[in-house]
This record gives sequence, C-alpha cells and structure tokens, in this order.
Amino acid sequence: MIVFLTALGRGIGLGNASRVRSVALALSELGTGALVVIAGPDDLVGALDWSGLQVKVLPQLPDALAMTADLGREYPGSMLITDLPGLTHAHAVEFRAAGFAPLVHLCIPGSDSYDCDLLVTGFPGTLPLQPVAGRVSSGPEYLVVRPEVVRARPTMLLPDRPITSVLVAMGGSDPGGNSLRMVDWFEPTGVDIAVLVGPGIPVDNVDKFRERWATVIRAQAPHEVVAALRGHDLVVTQGGLMSVEAMCLGTAVACIGWQGLEAFVDALAEAGLISLLDPDLPADERLDWLAEQPRSTRRSKAFAMIDGAGARRIAELVIALDAGRRR
Repeated sequence: MIVFLTALGRGIGLGNASRVRSVALALSELGTGALVVIAGPDDLVGALDWSGLQVKVLPQLPDALAMTADLGREYPGSMLITDLPGLTHAHAVEFRAAGFAPLVHLCIPGSDSYDCDLLVTGFPGTLPLQPVAGRVSSGPEYLVVRPEVVRARPTMLLPDRPITSVLVAMGGSDPGGNSLRMVDWFEPTGVDIAVLVGPGIPVDNVDKFRERWATVIRAQAPHEVVAALRGHDLVVTQGGLMSVEAMCLGTAVACIGWQGLEAFVDALAEAGLISLLDPDLPADERLDWLAEQPRSTRRSKAFAMIDGAGARRIAELVIALDAGRRR
C-alpha cells in the first residue's frame, strides 16, 4: 500500500496538496493506487478536485499524523510519501515505528533532519541544505504541475510582446500576504493589473484590490487558472505552484521570495528561468525595469525545462522503488 500525507491551509497555501494530487493521479494512470491523508479545512480541500482518488481529510495536522500512524500499524510495510514542511527526525522515527518502509519525501528540504529513504525535489540547482536522505533525486525535471495545466500547454511559444498586462498570482491563499503589495508596486508603471484570487484569500483584500483599480479574477477551477496565466504578459508570484505552472505554459514569470521559498526563488533566477523582483525599487524606476527584462530567453529556457512530465517521473521513481524492495 502507498499512503500520502500532506496539508494545506491559509498559512501554507495549497501547493503541497496540489503536488500530492498530481503525483497520486500519475500513479493511478500507471495502475498503482494510493490513499491520501490531508490536514486542512474542508473548504480549501474542496478547492482541489480529488475525483478518482481515495482521500481522508482531517481538520488539524496532529489528527492527520495520528491517522497516518494508525495506517502504518494496520498495513505494515506500506510506503509513506510525505509533502509538507517541518518534518524532523522524530517524525521519521515515528513513521518507521508505525510500520512504514520506505519513506519518500517530496518537499524542498527546509530541514536536514528528516531522514527519509528517498527525497525527490524539483529544486533547480544545488540544494540549500545537505539532506540526510538515503537517496536524492533532484532537478527541475521533477517540478510538478497539475494535469489540467499539462493538457493546456501550447506546442510552441509565441513571440514576446511589450508588457502591457501583469497578473499577480500569489497562490490559492496568498500565505505571504503579498498580493496587495504587488498591486501597489505595479500601479505607477501604468500597466493593466489583475489579481488571481484563490479560495483562501480574505474578502477584505479583494475589496482593496478593486479600490486600486485592479481587475479581480476569481479562478478556482484549473481551466480558469490556465486562462489567467496564459492571458497576461507577465505573472508575478512568490515562488509557489503558480510560478511553475506559468513557466510550463510559456508565460514570463517574476518572483519575490517568501518564507521557506527564498532559496527556491533564488535558484530559479540563477538558472535563468525567472526575473527577481525588488519590492523596494523606487516607483520611477519600475517601468524601466519591466522594459529591460530578457523575457524571451527566460521563457524559452523555462518552457523547455518544465515540460509537464514531473509528476509522472516521480510516479515512475516510486513504482521502481516499490518494485525493488519486493524482490
């Protein structure tokens, strides 16, 4: 048996759970089922389509951890795949004591103490911390986008055009609270500004966007998100799922770092995939900054590198690991 453990919420966003959903669906397409345990509020869990997957939803992370341990004891020898920040050596000890083997982790390592058996991460460069995993598979080829985005991926890139429209897309809940800050950043440039409003963004913030004449796009279904990402000249994110999906669709991306994702954003910039946005750049220099961005080179490189097959590659690694331990 394969068990996934993940979490979502207004404080951490929806990206971890979305990645788990994509990998679980890829496993299902390859003929391997799994059970997904999610910690988070029902309204945000319901913002993702879990059709075709076996899912258990718990309101709090301690409840999800307890249920996961119970599953390990009920099905000893099951594989556990985790995708949530903050796991430690103590969690690994607990999971193994419950009967799970092997342990697979999908997060960019924010701690070097979670000693899983396999770490798979889409980090595009040298990892910021040396993980204690038994084996590491790392690189942008493992960056995951939703299958709905993969199906909408164009076959070729259109030529660059001047930046006249910017989409501020800080994820389903904007855990860093940066949407309003970025609307204010772009206001002096005179470009059209839109904000992608996910299910976890507070209503008060939506009113503030409108007060600044920003277009509000309420996009929850994947096809609505795809239309928004493809319909603008530049997408501004804080380094989460929206960054990866926009690059997969061939849209230029600029990022500001947010807690836990600064190293990832820096690595994307160093790899030449995105532009780094300076939130403190003076207002009279921002239009020049927009005009100077080498979008064509970055778009082409990112589009080639993030090809939409990350979830399937991870699923294939998981299946190979499972088959190897059964020999």
